[in-house]
Amino acid sequence: MYDIACMLVKHLKKRGSNILDKNVSFCIPSFHVYGHRSACQLKYSPKSTVGIGISDGEVMERLWSALRRFSKITKEQTPSHRADTLTLGLLHYAQYSINSLSRRLCARIDKAVQIKDTTDIELEKTLKSIGVLQREVIQSWIATEIDMEDCGNQKNDKESDLECYVLILNDWWKLRKDIETTTSNPDIILNNG
Repeated sequence: MYDIACMLVKHLKKRGSNILDKNVSFCIPSFHVYGHRSACQLKYSPKSTVGIGISDGEVMERLWSALRRFSKITKEQTPSHRADTLTLGLLHYAQYSINSLSRRLCARIDKAVQIKDTTDIELEKTLKSIGVLQREVIQSWIATEIDMEDCGNQKNDKESDLECYVLILNDWWKLRKDIETTTSNPDIILNNG
């Protein structure tokens, strides 16, 4: 995460850096992303970056916030005393972070489970209200797609290819028949339930 990750990516592309070829994700912390163009918000938001979850990426901002109160205390100190005071403050902050880690992780897990449950319910309501296919139909499509991939991974003899084709064609006809029986107009796919 970097406040101007979008600019960093452009710079790396311009320089021809090979880091972009690796499995590296770039994103902008939550509180900074809204100051960027909408294209950057969509592409680099932590909420749309795989693997980030509900983290906001503002760990360093929290550290600076904790250290801010030391500015008045250390203003009149010598450089060595200032370094000692800030070191003690950072050690205290680190120990507090370690001591509260399990509590914070449990709270984040609870929040993630709650968000998932809420979004699942809202997704089901939305899908039903706009008249799209039920989750079971979509899951059957996914299973069919996996079967097709499995057929593609088998050895390439003509007999197994023909068998796969017939099985897939049979599934397609069954699905088409199911859709036609659930709606009067086969061009419009409506809700099954």
